[in-house]
Amino acid sequence: MKISSSDFQIHRLALGNQLRQELQPDRLVPTLTAGLITGVLLVIYAISMAALIFTGPLAEFIPVGIGLSLFTAIVTAVVVALTNSMPGIVTMPQDSLAIILAIMAGAIATQLSAADPALLPTVIMGLAIASGSVGIVCFLIGSFKLGNLIRFIPYPVVGGFLAGTGYLLAQGAFNVMTDQFFDLANLPALLAPAIAVRWLPGCAIGLALVLLLRRYNSVFIRPVVK
Repeated sequence: MKISSSDFQIHRLALGNQLRQELQPDRLVPTLTAGLITGVLLVIYAISMAALIFTGPLAEFIPVGIGLSLFTAIVTAVVVALTNSMPGIVTMPQDSLAIILAIMAGAIATQLSAADPALLPTVIMGLAIASGSVGIVCFLIGSFKLGNLIRFIPYPVVGGFLAGTGYLLAQGAFNVMTDQFFDLANLPALLAPAIAVRWLPGCAIGLALVLLLRRYNSVFIRPVVK
């Protein structure tokens, strides 16, 4: 396909006009504000997901996990922003997938010794294969426009998945705070001052956010929850 000089000039002028419109203060300030908030949330999400996955025997590798999570989140956000057909789409790490990756990483860690030099490469390769597989499936669904098939999934299945994911996320968050899972049989030990001071503040903040959202539907509260 041959592009003439006149077509190039028209395209350049269109890009210039669009850029001038975007740089107007009434559009630039909201855009920068949204970008700043999104960037902060992206970093928080990435660090949280890394802490959720690299826990227990993998805790010593959490700096590597944070680096991988941040790199993946940034690259994904840039690629989607530049190639997505719908403007305004922002990508974030998904907690529902992160908890599944955490279970997989934990299973790998239990099969290998913590001193085994193959532990970290094996976990990273497992995460890469799982993430790549999900990406390929999502790409194929989008390419063949099969998104409507989601509506055929029974509601009990969706509800069970969401409930199970919520339970695993709660247990994962508790494990990140205390290095152990919540168990009613172990409640007296969890209420010991040395342990309670680790998880009570987090639970109190979570409960406060839930109550605030029930009373106020504010745009300043939802980013904190997310």
